[in-house]
Amino acid sequence: MPKRREKIQAATVEKTQIKLVFSNELPQGLNPNSVLSPKEMQTYFNYSVRTLGNYRTYYEEDQHIRVGPKWIRVGVKGIKYIVKDVIRCHEGLPWSEPYPQTFDSVNPSKNKND
Repeated sequence: MPKRREKIQAATVEKTQIKLVFSNELPQGLNPNSVLSPKEMQTYFNYSVRTLGNYRTYYEEDQHIRVGPKWIRVGVKGIKYIVKDVIRCHEGLPWSEPYPQTFDSVNPSKNKND
């Protein structure tokens, strides 16, 4: 008669430590697809408006420098941030494509004849 295999039981079962990209630690009312303005970024994620502006300037000067959360342009002056891109930035992951568009600044001339 074959011998029974003995069952090995651990004293404690360790919980798995899986780091999730999306967690339940988002501020109240936000989900990964929420769109935020720079002022809301300051409120929810403690990024100053000036720092976010500097990050955009670095990218506009050289498209290979991708610092901070990825942003999207809405209209001529509107800038928005998607929460899932902010989470990617905090996790140290690279930007997802497509990358933001850059435009030359538009300075209207003061003379009507120009």
